[in-house]
Amino acid sequence: LIERAHFPAALESLGGAAFAGCEALREVRFPENAVLQFVGAHCFRGCAIREIRLPDTVTTVGVSAFKDCASLRKVSVPETCAEQQGIKELAEWGVQVELRPLPVPPEAAEGGDAS
Repeated sequence: LIERAHFPAALESLGGAAFAGCEALREVRFPENAVLQFVGAHCFRGCAIREIRLPDTVTTVGVSAFKDCASLRKVSVPETCAEQQGIKELAEWGVQVELRPLPVPPEAAEGGDAS
């Protein structure tokens, strides 16, 4: 039984139904420097995840990515994912969605290029 999934930073995509039906999966973690961009449809369907924080690099969350996750209470995603079907449907299921602003790159915060 898979109870935890800790992914490498270099992972760019999680395919559709990758962990669907893994009823014991309760913990999913990504490192701070993760480059994940894509979470496929039904990816975590039916898992026991309670909370998940997707990396700032995620741009696509497929339909029903978290469907039937009865324990799911909170999903934290970059605000750029707000209109993704896989995120919009969470509210219908009573899951709290935290939309995080994207971090400002250091060079932008300093006023741009000094050359």
